[in-house]
Amino acid sequence: MSRIRHSAVGWEWEKGWSVTQGTLAGDYLWLAGQTAMDSDGTVVGEGDWEVQVRKVFSNIAETLAVFEAQMEDVVHLTQYFVPVMSEEMIQAFWAVRREFFSVQAPSSTGIQVAGLAKPEMLLEVEAVAFVGGR
Repeated sequence: MSRIRHSAVGWEWEKGWSVTQGTLAGDYLWLAGQTAMDSDGTVVGEGDWEVQVRKVFSNIAETLAVFEAQMEDVVHLTQYFVPVMSEEMIQAFWAVRREFFSVQAPSSTGIQVAGLAKPEMLLEVEAVAFVGGR
């Protein structure tokens, strides 16, 4: 029996697509990049950095829950930023991130990119979580 499990979340926009939001492989859960899309595929907070950051982390939490994992299980984030980050944007990003990682923040990498799947998307975040063989 394979120790690899793939799962979608059940969002409306996933229907008709071969989408995997998370892959559980042994003790680790690998999440696909999460953006500020709501369940029907609409990008929320167009042009609003803080709203998009909050939605991205909310989507990560929702995807983790499919695998009975929590934000505290996340060990690494890879963050893809479209806008050139001003000091105000950096501070807003970290303030929202701290709302979701109240104990110990995971390691992370930030990468500046020219664009994402939809032009109104400002941020995409991949996550890796340690789930201890759940």
